[in-house]
Amino acid sequence: MMKESSEFCYIFRNGHRQCLSNFIIVMVLLFSSRSYSKNKFWFTGSIQGRGGVHTETPHTLATHRYQLDFKQNARFSKSLSMVAGFQSWAEVAPAVDAEKRPDQYLKEDSSDFSPSDLYLQKSLGSGFLRAGYQQAPWGETFGFFYSDLVNPRDFRDGGFGDIADLRLSVPMVNYKYVSSRVGIQFLYLPQPMFHLLPLPGSDFAPSVDLTQLGLLTTTSLVVEREKEKEFGGGGGEYGIRANYYYSPLEFALFYFRGYDRFPYYELASYDSIQVKLKENHAPMQSFGLSSTIELGGFLVRLEGILFAQRRFPSLSSSYGLTYVESNERVFVSELDLPSFWGIRTSLQWANSLVMNPVQGKALMREVEVQTVSARLQKDLPGDQSVELIYLASVSDRGSRLMGKYVVPLSGKIDSQFSLDLFSGPESSDWGQIKNASRAFVSLKCYLK
Repeated sequence: MMKESSEFCYIFRNGHRQCLSNFIIVMVLLFSSRSYSKNKFWFTGSIQGRGGVHTETPHTLATHRYQLDFKQNARFSKSLSMVAGFQSWAEVAPAVDAEKRPDQYLKEDSSDFSPSDLYLQKSLGSGFLRAGYQQAPWGETFGFFYSDLVNPRDFRDGGFGDIADLRLSVPMVNYKYVSSRVGIQFLYLPQPMFHLLPLPGSDFAPSVDLTQLGLLTTTSLVVEREKEKEFGGGGGEYGIRANYYYSPLEFALFYFRGYDRFPYYELASYDSIQVKLKENHAPMQSFGLSSTIELGGFLVRLEGILFAQRRFPSLSSSYGLTYVESNERVFVSELDLPSFWGIRTSLQWANSLVMNPVQGKALMREVEVQTVSARLQKDLPGDQSVELIYLASVSDRGSRLMGKYVVPLSGKIDSQFSLDLFSGPESSDWGQIKNASRAFVSLKCYLK
């Protein structure tokens, strides 16, 4: 009880203090911009609160979260502009059963503050040059975003939400040129940054069989994150994407040389009380192509990607904790159907293959992973909308259902009712976290 109380105070004090300090920053920026022309300086933002429970018994508190997003825009001339934005959030729900959760999870993943967009942009005829914290979306498919490989993503909330909300903005130099037929983009990232995965203690953290390392199942597990490399480490990262448009066809080639956004692990230390794993991220090259074509109201998207010399985590009683270095081949196909009764439907099939696995080393994933996905969207009267996304793994028979129903309460306030359900055998990736299934309600107030 003492730990629960102290951890709740820690999370509440630090998380809400951070939100309060950020609110003060918002007010300063807001009032400092009022004296300027609205055409040159303007801001957008939102304040959001949500609460929900687990759908599996016992129906305990699953989320109690507050989030603040703010973005200040400035236009200095017709060709020069700036965006300065940040996101801050605090999650209080884990403190309710703090005695069951590791201290590392409670302290590292109970609140966060990070830049969302923070860049200068110079328009250059049919293109632009942008420098600073930003996103560079690659790939247009839903469900599984294999080709969206530039920006790392935040999976600490289970990966629920739009891909734009999951991406982490990172420092980069981004040049993009678009004409009626051709588009080309060059990227340089001076500081490689990586996915934020759920820590042990999170509802969304996968289970790890410590007995394969000869350790007791009661041993606590700590993961040392590698969030980023040193600035300029390894010469930085760079990528290029070229598009060709010829109605109704769009074709793209892309290449990215950098680090894998997913980690492999090393055993840093262990004893009878605690096991400490260390994240590592290996250099990797990615080659890809994609095409989009519209045929009689149907929209077809195809993607093929090769990840060269990727390191996959491996855990077995013979080799312990290690990795397998192999190429990975990915195919993705998506079909958008014509609207029927106002319902927009998308279907996706994806296949990921580890091309040359090492005999005797047990991958911490299937050698071949096949997934199918479906998305239904419909706009309703009064600016209401509903969306359902179903994801299923053919390989391990796990599945996930995500749904949201948005109801505007006014011009500046939206309510949202959401479901996030996991199911499948306990051996499947989603089945082992089915207790994380939840239903929640959120209110979002827009600042304009």
